[in-house]
Formats: sequence, structure tokens, C-alpha cells
Amino acid sequence: MDKLILLLIAIGLAYAVGCMGRSRKIGFTAAFIISLLNVIIGLIVVLCSKKINTENGNNARQWYYIRNGKRYGPFTINEMKIGVGIHYKTLVWAPGMQNWTEAYKIPELQGYLDATIM
Repeated sequence: MDKLILLLIAIGLAYAVGCMGRSRKIGFTAAFIISLLNVIIGLIVVLCSKKINTENGNNARQWYYIRNGKRYGPFTINEMKIGVGIHYKTLVWAPGMQNWTEAYKIPELQGYLDATIM
């Protein structure tokens, strides 16, 4: 009975480490299997694994722009780059910015601005 309880605890800990691995390059499966062998080693491997670059940071920010006095948004930075056709002088804003800023001043948008759309 004691061995069964220890086995369930080990599986639970391995599952927890595996869940941590979901947000990293190692992934759930590898983190879970390594943690089944040794939880401490699994935890170290997961923490040393590179984080997956998902919708966090600038990509998760909600961006807005103004055209002809009307505000549009929210958009992700990727949508701003490929889908809305903003001009380099278009005013853009995202939470955390103090003021509306011309699009060409936003490093993430440089190279994606349409010079013909006003």
C-alpha cells in the first residue's frame, strides 16, 4: 500500500513537471517521461529548456490605430503587420504606451508599413 501511494505521488509530481514543460521547447511528453525517472532531474531539464515564444510580450498586446479620426482595433502585432495596411504616419497605440505614436517609430512595425495608404 505504501508503494502504491509513493507511485501515485511520483506520477502526480511528474505530471506537474510535464505541465510546466508545455510552455517550453521540451514539451509535456518528454518532461513527463524524464520526471517519471527522476523528478529533480526532470525539473532541472524543464527549467533549462527554452521557453516557447507564444502570444506573450508584444504579440499578445492589443494594438489600435487611428484612420480618418476613427479608432480601429484591437489587433495583435502580427495582424498589424500583415492585415490592416497602416501607413508609416498612422497613429498606433497599445496598453503600456503613454501616447499614440506614429507607426514608423514602433520597431516591431518597421518594414511592414504601407507608404501609399493614408
